[in-house]
Amino acid sequence: MAYLIEPINPRHDVRLFTCTHKPLESFLKRFALGNSTNHLGKTYVLTQNQSNEVLGYYTVSAYGASRDSMPDKELLPRYDLLPALLLGRLAVRSDLMKRGLGRLLMGHVFEQAWATANRVGVYLLAVDAKDEPAKEFYMHQGFAEFNDDPLHLFIPMTSIGRMVAPASPNGNNN
Repeated sequence: MAYLIEPINPRHDVRLFTCTHKPLESFLKRFALGNSTNHLGKTYVLTQNQSNEVLGYYTVSAYGASRDSMPDKELLPRYDLLPALLLGRLAVRSDLMKRGLGRLLMGHVFEQAWATANRVGVYLLAVDAKDEPAKEFYMHQGFAEFNDDPLHLFIPMTSIGRMVAPASPNGNNN
């Protein structure tokens, strides 16, 4: 089955989207398009080719990660806030869960984050997991815990780069 991930636009049909977390469902239906249009956060939707029905989505925005909330902060740049992206939401339609669509969306998140980090300064990608199962999903994707909250997670851009960027001949991903 062929899928397409693209920025949300008015032709995308969100009416039938349901998921286990009602706030994620409500956000998609009520705010995702407007927030994207107003640059408050960019929402990308997953559809099947030749269909406008939304099967999943994620939203990213700019973020500042507190250096004090990071583990091993003595190894980090000496800025109070580290430039970051926030994965604000990620959801898959309830009837399509456990079929790899969340991993597919995460792969796109990582590709977009890496591309952004190569255009502007971005040190990490952060997410606030909604619950323990969501945390397990993100941890399996390579995220680690911030020190301030066990559901507040991050992955450094260097880790994302190793996953999405082809290795250069000298072994670096720069």
